[in-house]
Amino acid sequence: MNLFSDLRTTYGQESVKQLRDLEGVGKKIARHRNHLVFNLRCKELHITPRSLQLKCPINTVKAREIVDKAKQQLVRERIRLINNKLESLKEEKSRVESDLFSRLPSNLVDHVTDHVNRKSESEFCKTKCRHTQKLERLQQRYQAKKRRNTPDNVELGGEQLKKWVVNLSKKELTKPQESVLVKGLNFAPSPVKLPYEDYIVATEQACRKLPHNEATLLRSEMAGAMRSSKPPKSNITREERRAINELKNEKSVLVLPADKGKLLLSWRCQSMRKKIVRDVK
Repeated sequence: MNLFSDLRTTYGQESVKQLRDLEGVGKKIARHRNHLVFNLRCKELHITPRSLQLKCPINTVKAREIVDKAKQQLVRERIRLINNKLESLKEEKSRVESDLFSRLPSNLVDHVTDHVNRKSESEFCKTKCRHTQKLERLQQRYQAKKRRNTPDNVELGGEQLKKWVVNLSKKELTKPQESVLVKGLNFAPSPVKLPYEDYIVATEQACRKLPHNEATLLRSEMAGAMRSSKPPKSNITREERRAINELKNEKSVLVLPADKGKLLLSWRCQSMRKKIVRDVK
């Protein structure tokens, strides 16, 4: 059975045109659904599609952060536009279906629906394959870019220099140890548990200078606050916290900050330090 011939013979060329329109709208919906999933995956992976890439002539960390934020905002805006387009396409499909199906018998409506669904599914599979390959290429470029941005190709800007770690000792540093040292000597890890004892001591010292009623009220408020308080979210991983303890207990090395021409962050063995001190004396 030739669906288009039957429609043209029985219901005229206008019905064929409406079927073609319905078929086209179904294909557009299939393409936009894939397009939406592709952009959502890019958003999750923090990857920017090539059509949304931005170039900045300023080669600093701050400028790259601004460009990266702008890229992510563009991806979110594209997702919003795709959702709006999908809604309008679904409304258009519903309108064309109502116009076409109102003049067709139920058995022909089923044939038309099956035909449109097959075309939409075929378009969806082709678009999905194309978007999957595109996402894989983007991921490969992203991984290659990350490999290029190694410490051997460090930008000589002020922010990046602060993250240099130079190991002059014979001790091999693990990745968590390097990650901790990159944060700098002024970095403060979040506490594992709150110092309730310090709060109690400070509260009692303050209560000594207050009248009895006010002191009782203050103790009550502090007790309620401590019961409802929770430690802050950790700003380092377990491996990094373990690395801090390892560095703290390591007696054979010293961690030194940069100072007037020294290396930015140096490691020296204790034996080397004693020799230097002895030579200087």
